[in-house]
Amino acid sequence: MQQTETFKNGERGNHLLQVRLTKTQHERLKALATASGFATVSDYVRINLLNPSIEEKLNRIMSLLSEKNENEEYENDGGNS
Repeated sequence: MQQTETFKNGERGNHLLQVRLTKTQHERLKALATASGFATVSDYVRINLLNPSIEEKLNRIMSLLSEKNENEEYENDGGNS
C-alpha cells in the first residue's frame, strides 16, 4: 500500500518515484539525509531535487545582470553596436 503525506501547501504526496541504487549509494544517501537533519531519505531527496541551490540562484542573478548591462550598453550606444 502506498503511503501519502500532506505538505505545507495542502497537496498530498501520492506519486511514487522509484530509483535503483547500489547498497553503497543507498547508505551514502541515508547518511547525507541524517547528517542534514532530515527525518527521511524521501524528504532529503525531495528538497534537493526540487529546490534550486544557492549556486543556481546566484548564477541566474549574474545572468540577468549581464543581460541588463548589455541592454544598457546597447541603448547608450544608440543601438549601433
